[in-house]
Amino acid sequence: MISRRLFFSLGIALAGLAGTSYSAEPEKTVEVVIDFGDGSEIHYTQIPWKKAENVFTATQTASQHPRGFELQARGSDETRFVFSIADVKNEGNGRNWIFRVNDKLATRSCELVEIAPDDVVLWRFQRYE
Repeated sequence: MISRRLFFSLGIALAGLAGTSYSAEPEKTVEVVIDFGDGSEIHYTQIPWKKAENVFTATQTASQHPRGFELQARGSDETRFVFSIADVKNEGNGRNWIFRVNDKLATRSCELVEIAPDDVVLWRFQRYE
């Protein structure tokens, strides 16, 4: 049988723990949006962010999601070029996959543009404007 003193001590200890908050730092994420330019979009809102993450690696991670998409690219570093997303291929002189980060049009390769937590990467199938 538990003595009253031990029971009282356990109650005080547990009461002290009840007010203690043990929250882990929330996971840092980015969002990747695939906009087909025809009114349909796919949003991947919880892509884990890693240090030195870039647009291409975040897009690759989104493509590997259980409801992901096929991603085709060639080259590396400054020549990395995405030419097909979800079986929609660039048209050359027509519409092509163009990306933005936080609504800012990119001017460099998707492998050179680093992203930060909470950034939104948007791939849109469109004519270059």
